[in-house]
Amino acid sequence: MALVEGLAGAPGRGITSLARTSGTGAPGTTDTYTVTYNDATTSTFTVTNGTDGRSITNVARTSGDGSAGSLDTYTITYSTGSPSTFQVRNGANGAAGRGITSIARTAGSGAAGTTDTYTVTFTDATTTTFTVTNGANGADGRGFTPRGAWVSGTTYAVDDIVTSAGSTYRRKTAGAGTTAPVDGATWELWAAKGADAAAGSGGGALLGSAVNYNPSSASVSSSNSTTASAVDSANLLVSGIVVPSTGRVRVHLGAQANASAAGGAYGWSIMSSTSTEIANTLRVLAPSTTYTRYDADIIVTGLTAGATITLYWGHRFAGSVATGRTAYGGNTGTYYGPATMEVYAA
Repeated sequence: MALVEGLAGAPGRGITSLARTSGTGAPGTTDTYTVTYNDATTSTFTVTNGTDGRSITNVARTSGDGSAGSLDTYTITYSTGSPSTFQVRNGANGAAGRGITSIARTAGSGAAGTTDTYTVTFTDATTTTFTVTNGANGADGRGFTPRGAWVSGTTYAVDDIVTSAGSTYRRKTAGAGTTAPVDGATWELWAAKGADAAAGSGGGALLGSAVNYNPSSASVSSSNSTTASAVDSANLLVSGIVVPSTGRVRVHLGAQANASAAGGAYGWSIMSSTSTEIANTLRVLAPSTTYTRYDADIIVTGLTAGATITLYWGHRFAGSVATGRTAYGGNTGTYYGPATMEVYAA
């Protein structure tokens, strides 16, 4: 069977342009659009333009006062300039709230273990009450009484605090005594005297051997002269002192003392021999037959650096003369406590 070839179809056509050919595009008007094809033929169609949309520019109450139960009118203004309105019926106000004007105790005394009544008064003049049971009072706090340096024969109360020979003690039982405090049934050691500093370039090191002379028999050394004399040339001295590079030392003295009459100042001296005074501390003591513990620090200057010296404890008067006494030692009956002499670098 023979095949027969068909004829080719006509060429197709495409759009080369689409343009508005009449009209302005204004809202509500009709525009004409023309389609041009690649074979130079054309066709047309029309479009009716819709109106622009609108938005809200303001909402405001334009009548009414917002009072409870009244009717208010609100106006909505649009971007097109045209308005619309709606109305709102205002609800009634709620009941007034109340606050507290006072809280006061209206029954009871506040005594420990009792019950008190408190009344709360509100702003609307109404009241309510509540009760509080008072707790028991706490125990009294404990206090301590500083009494300074311990003095023989003085009566001390429980929890009195004293110092003795560089340490601090608390009285455990009330009473008096002539024995210096030690840690035991009568006194409690609170703070022990610190160890002497080791020698060093920083100064303040202990020089020579400290004296803490406390003979078993009480000793009293008296002076009624303005010329210094040794208190006890055999026992109250420090030897073997090597003077530091500063040429200065600090001598600490501690013992009991009194003066028999007012007048000149009685005090202690530092002596380079039993007859030569090189420094002193003189104070006016109130006339008294009672001994009081004194501690003094005396700076001695002008010494030769590197020299080995001995320093003696002296005493004297300045001005009018009475009788001054330095007391130390004792065992039973009369007890004055130790005489302390220490020399430090300064």
